[in-house]
Amino acid sequence: MNQPLVQLDNIVKQYRQPQQTLFAPPVVVTAIDDISIAIEPGQTFGLVGESGCGKSTIGKMLLRLEAPTRGSVTFDGLDLSKLTPEQDLKLRHQIQVVLQDPYASMNPRQRVDKFVDEPQRALGRMSGSERREMVEEKLAEVGIAPGSSRLFPHEFSGGQRQRISIARALSVDPRFMVLDEPVSALDVSVRAQVLNLLRDLQDSKGLTYLFIAHDLAIVEFMADVVGVMYLGRLVEIAPKRSLFGRPLHPYTKGMLALARANETGGKSSGQIVRGEIPSPTDKHVGCRFRTRCPVAIAVCGQIDPPLREYGANHRAACHRAEELDGTVS
Repeated sequence: MNQPLVQLDNIVKQYRQPQQTLFAPPVVVTAIDDISIAIEPGQTFGLVGESGCGKSTIGKMLLRLEAPTRGSVTFDGLDLSKLTPEQDLKLRHQIQVVLQDPYASMNPRQRVDKFVDEPQRALGRMSGSERREMVEEKLAEVGIAPGSSRLFPHEFSGGQRQRISIARALSVDPRFMVLDEPVSALDVSVRAQVLNLLRDLQDSKGLTYLFIAHDLAIVEFMADVVGVMYLGRLVEIAPKRSLFGRPLHPYTKGMLALARANETGGKSSGQIVRGEIPSPTDKHVGCRFRTRCPVAIAVCGQIDPPLREYGANHRAACHRAEELDGTVS
């Protein structure tokens, strides 16, 4: 096993909400609750879950847009909360991001060449001629036609704009990329093209990805290891084949059943997850999924189940995982 490039240890992230009245106690929302993740070099870690479960918050902490309330985030052995200015400058270009909506991440009045070379201009490591050459090289790598660099964002399709966003991220030769729903805003016809591009770039450049998504079919195509989140907690984590071939947590099973029902026009052999997600401001006692779980029992409302090992690197947080799977941990 390789030394992890990215590691989150017992991460907690809380947000204090505004007081409703002068004497009301402050409301604290726990967006991330005691999550640990390790991502090895060259690996794609898929993070899935419903909207609001905390996936993007983890991405923001890796990008240093948010700081954890407790716990540590390390990159290549360095704690991101304790970097010296020199270490910060050295690491800044090694972690990049591709966002969900490429058009929203672009300045509509800025030509593509300025958009792609902006990170290098900020670093000040290249001359103007070197940057122009780099822009053409990176655009060619992502499949944008030569001579397109002086066009504006509105002159490209959605898939082309996402390719340009990828070129911008590649402009500083990163080692790690946070891909936050990178194809969910694209037409179905171009999603596969962009996903294949991301895989080819990973193979050729040795990139490491955190792939955030809610579409399980896409995660199955892209990821090596998958983590399933629910309401700020990691409820299951396993290598891709193990998780899709032998899901243990009722939430994972329900998500897979829903995905298969969508593929088959409404037919599914599994129990689809129904009901509403509890409010993150509620006080949670026991398993957070119990209010929607089809197999919940009394203990689920009393004790929050820890992540336990159920085979080779396959962990799940469910009191009944062993019983329902028919295996021994």
